[in-house]
Amino acid sequence: MASLPYDRYCHEVTAQAALLDGLLAGAPPQTPVPTCPGWTLAELSVHIRGNLATLEQAVRGSAPGEVPPRLADCAERFAAAFRSAGAEAVAEAWGLKQPARSWARRAAHDLAVHRADAALALGAPFELAGDLAADGLDELLDMFAGQDLPGLRELAGQTLHLHATDADDAEWLITFTPPGFTWRRAHEKAATAVRAPLTSLLLLCYRRRPPGHESVQLLGAPAPLSGLLDSIALT
Repeated sequence: MASLPYDRYCHEVTAQAALLDGLLAGAPPQTPVPTCPGWTLAELSVHIRGNLATLEQAVRGSAPGEVPPRLADCAERFAAAFRSAGAEAVAEAWGLKQPARSWARRAAHDLAVHRADAALALGAPFELAGDLAADGLDELLDMFAGQDLPGLRELAGQTLHLHATDADDAEWLITFTPPGFTWRRAHEKAATAVRAPLTSLLLLCYRRRPPGHESVQLLGAPAPLSGLLDSIALT
């Protein structure tokens, strides 16, 4: 599946960090983050800054060092390091070796979703560019497709269609096949269908928005959707 240009991911890391900084400015640091149970806004910031610093140091090939106290500084250093290294450079972090392109993609989407966490905690609006939201859903499905997911075994042979209502070419067909699922972009009927705007669809799949949210329409049996969501949950 085609992804966005490498430099777009580097740009989104700094752009999403700036937007998140704007949300955090003036907000009480001990504000709970309901979509990340047990976390506060301060802990959310520490988590994101630590991830960015780890990846920046990994792509530079340097030993772990101090984490900058400002999210914007972490993001700028990340983007500079990744642009300098190039998309095909291989970096190892958390015991996993991947091209810089994959790490940059992961960082951009992780930041976008955590910005949603902060927005939801503060009752602030949240929206993503359509192409970024669609690529975020692609990436999430990519991470779990083909894995052994025991919770999906009872769904073998069933299908789930995710349909973005605000874009012409953003539809996903998920087929449950032992031991997990496969997926592709497709406009096809399925036993269960979910219709929602792109941002809502992404937040739904990240468990940041419940299936019963007013923006989400579920057609058919709920088991395929609930099974998928339980199997691909990320913090």
